[in-house]
Amino acid sequence: MKQFEFDVTLPDGMDVQSSLEKVKSECSKFEGDASSGTFSGDGVDGSYSIAGNVVSITITCKPFFISWAGVQSHIENYFR
Repeated sequence: MKQFEFDVTLPDGMDVQSSLEKVKSECSKFEGDASSGTFSGDGVDGSYSIAGNVVSITITCKPFFISWAGVQSHIENYFR
């Protein structure tokens, strides 16, 4: 299965925990903390890790009718 990886650089002063709470509220399954974890919801499965102000995201599954760029854009909105 194809995977898609991308990084999101957090704006200065952004509270990572509040962003993760937004992700958690949208996902049917969320396990993790402010350093790493996994998530799934609406047919999208993935994992994340956080180092400093960079969130590294790996998408492992997505619906075929949604582009990789569409998934990336949706997830990036949680961290803006």
